[in-house]
Amino acid sequence: MVSQKDLRILDYLFDCLEKKQSAKTDQIAEKFSVSTRTVRSNIDRIDYYLKSKGYPCLTRSRKEGISLDILPSDIDKAKKDLLTVSTSIYALSKEERILLIKLLLFDTSGYLTYDYISQLFSVSRKTVIEDVRLLKDECRSWEVDVPGTKYGICLQGRETDIRRLLLDSMLSAFRPVELWEILRDIYPNRSVAIEKKWRAMVSSKTTRICEEELLSADDSPKSSITDVQYYLTIILTALSIKRCSQNRIADNIFLEQGTIRSIPLLNNYFQRLEKRLSWTFPEAEKTYIASQLSSLFHFEGSSSLETFAEALTGNLLLSVSQRTGTDYSNDPQLQDGLHSHIFSLAKNSFVPYQDPGEEFHELIGEHPDLYQAIVQTLSDNSDLAFRIDPHTEAAFVLLHFLAADERRRCNGRRVYRTFIVCNNGVGTSSIVTARIQVLFPQIQVLGSSSLRRAEELVSNLNPDFIITTVPFETTSVPVIQVSASIPEGDQRKLELFLNGRNSLSDRPEHRKSKWEELMTLINTTCTIHNLPSLENGLTRILGLSAPVKSDHLSSLLTEDMIQLDVAAKDWEEAIRLSAKPLLSSNRITTGYIDAMIRNVHTTGPYIVVTKGIAMPHAQTSDGAFTTCMSLSVLKDPVCFGHSANDPVRLIFCFAVAEQSRHMNIMSELVNFISNKENIRKLLSANSRQDILRIVRSSGEDIS
Repeated sequence: MVSQKDLRILDYLFDCLEKKQSAKTDQIAEKFSVSTRTVRSNIDRIDYYLKSKGYPCLTRSRKEGISLDILPSDIDKAKKDLLTVSTSIYALSKEERILLIKLLLFDTSGYLTYDYISQLFSVSRKTVIEDVRLLKDECRSWEVDVPGTKYGICLQGRETDIRRLLLDSMLSAFRPVELWEILRDIYPNRSVAIEKKWRAMVSSKTTRICEEELLSADDSPKSSITDVQYYLTIILTALSIKRCSQNRIADNIFLEQGTIRSIPLLNNYFQRLEKRLSWTFPEAEKTYIASQLSSLFHFEGSSSLETFAEALTGNLLLSVSQRTGTDYSNDPQLQDGLHSHIFSLAKNSFVPYQDPGEEFHELIGEHPDLYQAIVQTLSDNSDLAFRIDPHTEAAFVLLHFLAADERRRCNGRRVYRTFIVCNNGVGTSSIVTARIQVLFPQIQVLGSSSLRRAEELVSNLNPDFIITTVPFETTSVPVIQVSASIPEGDQRKLELFLNGRNSLSDRPEHRKSKWEELMTLINTTCTIHNLPSLENGLTRILGLSAPVKSDHLSSLLTEDMIQLDVAAKDWEEAIRLSAKPLLSSNRITTGYIDAMIRNVHTTGPYIVVTKGIAMPHAQTSDGAFTTCMSLSVLKDPVCFGHSANDPVRLIFCFAVAEQSRHMNIMSELVNFISNKENIRKLLSANSRQDILRIVRSSGEDIS
């Protein structure tokens, strides 16, 4: 019999075969975290398994390593034949057995006997009894019972509780995209027996119908959903239709009136499905699906998520800059990349990525200080660290910072515009984008999309070429297919392509203005101590026009916007008092102040971006009439609940007239407070005039 570990090693050998490589025993042992002795046992079982299926045994060479003796033309057929085995020759782990028993119980209308399960799994009856005991303990937490009767065992409980038990169990073992892929006959090879049963339970035909109608319903930018939401909407609906066909309708769930109608996408989706299937969805089923999706995701965007992403982006820029001694606050591409990554992470309720992989481990080893600075920043936010694995997430965030390092080193190179197409949009596109930015800083990523929206977006953006991780064809521009981690072979492919693209016409947006070229040269060769004076001098002497500037810290923070010795009993009062100058001058409404406080209650104390400093803000739509800022120095510090950066004594409140300006203001503030000398001077200032002089002489305003 073969185990899942055997099949995973076999799958790895298939990958090596496709790359025309061999694998050595110690490499396999390191990859799968086992001893070389264990690997040899795995290889022996794989040999026996290959022979039993009519394939040649593995080729073994002390010098070259281990490889499959299969022709490249036969790889696809062999993978499907060898990696989808039956339970009769497959040794299930305890975890697999328990999950498979859940699936079997969920999918049967009667009872399962211990003898039947024992025979199916090729294990003893005693083993099955112990598995069922553990299963019963787990089910109780979901208010589901597994009673034993003279007929066997079954699941008893509310239909909604039973479905939640199943969905939670499956999401613990597979990512949403993998559950969807299995239904599309794509096997991720995480657990062969579970994958086969999952596909048998949910109709592939129904899945395709749900997918087609969701694609049609999701035809407006305002209703656009992330890929993780897309996959789970299809999965929940297909499962719902299957259960209804078995007369197992969800229990009535209380939701606020109009919940489904308040999500236009779902409402449109259900109407289309009912018409397509000539069948009326029970209201209880619609409510169940809406409740599950609402509990997992934030539909139609969320101002609190936007605020969270902005605050954590500022926190990362400031903290990593301080910990590494490298100023990352002046890179707008880094800000945008981090913001997009964090917003996507939050919108998908922190659905985790898989292990970053070997290529990422190498990058981490090459940049240990930067990686640890990111890990520490993520770990310092206790609420965030509870929802993600800081070490895994830091590997992906690291790519954004490495891309910023590369941009500094390669400033001035020709820029080529690309668009990224992925099947698994949210996670995969983030990895590909960050890897491209690190490896090829001369490539500007215009955006990314899943396969379902690619053609439309490509025609609108008109990129120079397309990078895709899935088969994708278009006659408008060249297409280059790569793996998500951009391995060495794909890097060479991109290099050859770029070297041969000298005929690409210079787009106007690729050409730097004379002003930008001059400022790039000055920035890379000189230290600028007084940027406004430099710009005025260049304008006067050379007659060049500087780009129109946005609001600066020194112009926003006027004397009437500064308060000293503010006495507040807690953080809520501190925000209200700090925002008072903005309210008194009719720059914001009381609703804006309420929104700033609500954001902290909703997303946590992420506005406390560094030791002793908070930057409360809200959305423009919450009541901001103009771009403005205030600074309050508290008489006594207050705590916001931030484990690393409390207590707070300096509070910068700000608002912007245009939502797109939020990150620019955040950047200016982060740049200013990243200078510890500025903070020391602010805390020791005796007057508002002193504070103004500190701000104006800091030389930290951002162009």
